[in-house]
This record gives sequence, structure tokens and C-alpha cells, in this order.
Amino acid sequence: MKTSFVASAATALFLSSGIANAAFSIASTDDIKATARDIAYDTMKFYDGNLTGHTPGILPGPPPNGDYYWWEAGALWGTMIDYWHLTGDATYNDVVMQAMLHQVGPNRDYMPPNYTASLGNDDQGFWGMSAMTAAENNFPNPPTDQPQWLALAQAVFNTMASPDRHDDTCGGGLRWQIPLSNNGYNYKNSIANGVFFNIGARLARYTKNTTYSDWAEKTWDWMETVGFIDADYNIFDGGHVEHNCTDINKAQFSYNNGVFLLGAANMYNYTDGDAKWKTRLDGLIKGTLNVFFPNNIAFEVACEEHNTCTTDMLSFKGYVARWMSVMTQIAPYTADQILPILKTSAEAGVKQCTGQANQRTCGFKWSTGVYDGTIGAGQQMNVLAAVSSLLIGQAKAPVSNSTGGTSVGDPNAGSNSNNDLSVHNSPITTADKAGAGILTFLVLAGATVNTTILIPISVGYPLRKRDPRTHAARPTMPIPDFSNTTTFPAFDALPIEDDGGSAPDAREEWFLVAQVKQNMTITKPTVVVSDRAGDEFAITFEDRGVDLRPVRTGWTIVVPRATRTTPREGKKGFVRVAEGRGTGVKYVPAGLERVFELGRAVREGGVSDGGLEDSQGRL
Repeated sequence: MKTSFVASAATALFLSSGIANAAFSIASTDDIKATARDIAYDTMKFYDGNLTGHTPGILPGPPPNGDYYWWEAGALWGTMIDYWHLTGDATYNDVVMQAMLHQVGPNRDYMPPNYTASLGNDDQGFWGMSAMTAAENNFPNPPTDQPQWLALAQAVFNTMASPDRHDDTCGGGLRWQIPLSNNGYNYKNSIANGVFFNIGARLARYTKNTTYSDWAEKTWDWMETVGFIDADYNIFDGGHVEHNCTDINKAQFSYNNGVFLLGAANMYNYTDGDAKWKTRLDGLIKGTLNVFFPNNIAFEVACEEHNTCTTDMLSFKGYVARWMSVMTQIAPYTADQILPILKTSAEAGVKQCTGQANQRTCGFKWSTGVYDGTIGAGQQMNVLAAVSSLLIGQAKAPVSNSTGGTSVGDPNAGSNSNNDLSVHNSPITTADKAGAGILTFLVLAGATVNTTILIPISVGYPLRKRDPRTHAARPTMPIPDFSNTTTFPAFDALPIEDDGGSAPDAREEWFLVAQVKQNMTITKPTVVVSDRAGDEFAITFEDRGVDLRPVRTGWTIVVPRATRTTPREGKKGFVRVAEGRGTGVKYVPAGLERVFELGRAVREGGVSDGGLEDSQGRL
């Protein structure tokens, strides 16, 4: 199917009515561009990576050094590339190019060493999608000695398609996180598979290479088979491998729908309007509008009403606006239905941009009609994307190799990438060794000896890579003695956080090991747990960006150097995890007794020196 422009009537539709406040108007093309210019300026004020002494490409962070994780900067550059494409304003192009190239990493695959230890498939995928946007929009190409946009998107796709990223748990699909030690490694979710599907579908349309379309087909089919996309085209968050992904977390987030909408539109285009892909696209559109656009205004259903959105979630609306607007170019039959809704939503978005001293700062809640008092790059990006997208009818549709694309590709890009992110090359401290030994056995504790599903375990530092044929694994660190209540204290034995004299020597290490009883997240991420003595208490994370969605009741949680608050008025206090410490907390998909049993078995010789597998070669 040939790509065509959205009918000129679309522009007339967008301009037929405007909403203005003291700061902004979108009543005409010139007004839209002026409003987008001002919002773009306010958005870029959150970025300081182009200043001397700062790191190009990233927003301030990650916590506690700033509010933003690495992936959101990748999303920002995609937003700014679209801004240039839709408005013609090249003010930020040099900054965008510098940022996009600085973060490619040594293998030119958006796996920079500074972030691989905490890398998720979705994180890498957002940078890959922005590179794909640059190729499709004919964003100025980098110098010839630098990586090119199309090749970068191909590198991200190839690393995600690597056998190292795929296994048979849940019948296939990508895990959320890439390193074994990350919270979420045992979780397969829609966004990780969605970005892979999105890039694959767009590469298929751009290059006509069936490798990409085959993966896109396979990924969609898996999403339906596993139940993450249901018969009504609701897209649910994900499920855990130890439950064969049957314990589906039915939270719905708009960016999941957006990423699949654009991918499905590209597959519809690539297949010349195949009926199967039209049915899928139509179903997704209906589901998306029903859930996320009440009264035709963008609404983040999972968190907006009760003010529980994390910093990440505060940016989702903008991606949906961008991807749905491009969808109307890739699948033009959708324009008549989608463009009026995007207009209404953008009107609501810009109407509430009246905050702060400049009286034009944008908040998150659009449906209320008033500024909600929040400030952030995500909130600004949302409205920037919504306003810029009003110009989609005047913009050139995404190009391809056969329709004027100039970006140079490399189908083998990413083939030299290291997809095994378990190796830690920084200097190893005493505390590292203690934590690594504990993590080794906690991970092993999560695998039941009678299961027929092999849970892949990488071990080295802290774990060595398993032999792919024998699945054998050997511990490389001292075996932790969980009976040692000094190293593994109960809650009542933890030092009090505001009693400076009670804490152990700073060189010592101790770990709170407890079992999750209930997720009590309301305003802050919180779980109720029970310790080795059976006492129940709460663990609260000061970092609101901590995502506890994958954590299940009955799991074991490990908090390094945990302290408790001072007991007051008959209350025992709780464990407070300070900002920036949340990434050090680990979770194991097994109960506390299972963890202790394995520790005892290994220390007492119940597991042979030849490995930690049973006689069948299983864990």
C-alpha cells in the first residue's frame, strides 16, 4: 500500500476551532507553530546535557541525582525530531544530534556502559524508536564517520532479536529487564515486546526486508497467545515467568496501546492493507479510545485519578499523540476518526498550561481544564507532542528506502553487541562480594528443583554464565550463612535511622531479608512484609519512580543496610528506603523459607560441588 498524505481537509479540521488562554492559542497554523515553539523552549529547559561539564543526551538523573531515567531522554529526542519535522523549526537540531550520538555506546546499539547494569528492553527500545523516527523524517544525517539513524534502529532491533534475549518461558517473548539481577528480569511485559514490534514493523515498511515483518508477526501472535492482548484489544501490562505469564497484571497504560497502534499501522501499510492487519488496527483504535480518551481527552487510566503516576507515567500521553497522528499518515483511512479526537485532546492539553511564574507551565491533568500544580519534562513533552501533531496534515509522511529516505542502513548492525549484561567490570569491594554471594543464592532460591522449566541464570559477577548445553552453574562467591542474625537481622535488630550511635561500622554489611505480604502502594511505593521472626512491618520507598508492579505476594525482598524509623507512640516504625537506594533492593520469586532452605542445603553439602543443578540437570 502506498503511503499518502493525510487529506488537506485534516488541516482545516484542526484549525476550524481554537482554544486560547492567556499564554497560548492554536486557532491557526501560525498560532500552532508559535505555541509549539514556546512549549518546546520550556521543555528543553529541563535538559542541561549540552552545558560544559554535563553529560550529553540525558535528562537530570537517574534518581537521586535527578528525576529522570535514561529511557525518557531517548523519548524526548524523538519528540524533538517530530517537532522539527512538523514545524520546520531547526533550533534544536544540533543539540538533538549531539544527544542521540553521545548515547549510542561503543557498539553503536544504544547500550552505553553507564546504563547497561540497569537496562530494560523497553529502555533501549525507546532510543531505537527515536533513531527510526529520525530516519523516517529525513532528519539531518550525522557525519559519515558517525553511526547513521537507520543503522542504529537496526542495531537495536538485532540486539533485541538475539537468542540471548529470548527463551521458552511463557512460550516466548522478551523479558522486561535484560540483566538477570534486575527487578523485573522474571517479568515479561507488553512495553518490552511492544517497542520490539514497533521497530520491526517500521523497519519492514522502510526496507521491505521480511526478517523484520516476520518478527513483528511473531511478536503480535505471542502477545495474543499469552493473553497480554485480549479479544477486545485491551493491552495488559505483563506476567511472571514462574507462573508461565498466566498471572497477568491487568493494569493498562496508554503508551502500550500507542506503541502497538503505530506498529500495526506500519504492518497494514507494509502488507498493502491486509484484512488481518486492518482488523487488528481497528480493534486497537476502538480499545484505545474507549479506555484512554474519555470525552475525547487523553487520560492515563491506571494512575491519573488517584495521583499515583510515577515520573515515567507522566510522559505517556505525548507518545500516544505522536504515534496516533503518524498512524493517520501510514493508514490514511483512520484520519477521519482520529484527527478530531487529537484536536479535542490538544485543546484540553494547552488550555491548562497556565502554571508557575511564567503562567504557561503545563501540568498533567488535561480533563479538568485547570493547571494541576505539577512540573516536569514529561508534562511539557505531552503538550508539545499534542500541539505539534495538529500540523500532521501539512507534513510529509514517513519516508522509506523507496520513497526518498536518505539514512544509510546496516542489516548486520548490532551483531557485535554484548547481550549478556551480567558481567560487572568495576572494582569489586568487600561489600560487593558479600552482596554478590547473597544474590547468587537468592537467584538460585527462586528456581524450584522439580520444575521442568529451566530458569536461565547468568553467573560470573555476581553470577557466571550457565553452560547452554548442560545448564550447569557454579557459585563464585562465599555461601551466605542465613542463620547469622548479625548479617541477616530481624526487623527489631535493625539500627534506627536517626540514631547515629546505633548503626554498625560503615565497613560492615547487613541485609534485611523478608517475605512480601501485601503491596500497599498509595502515594509512595510500599510493601508490607514479614521478617524471619514473623513480625510484620512496612517498607516504604522515598523514590516514587520505584515500580513495584512486578513484585508478588510471597516473594522474598532483600534490603541492603536497612534501617528502621524510631518507634513512637506505640508504633514499631518501618523501613524507609532513601531516594537512590531503591535499585539496590532485590526481589526473589520464592518464599523466605525456600531461601533459607537452599542456603542450609548448600552449606551442609546437600548440593554437589559439581554444580547447583539436580540429577536431571535442572535447578
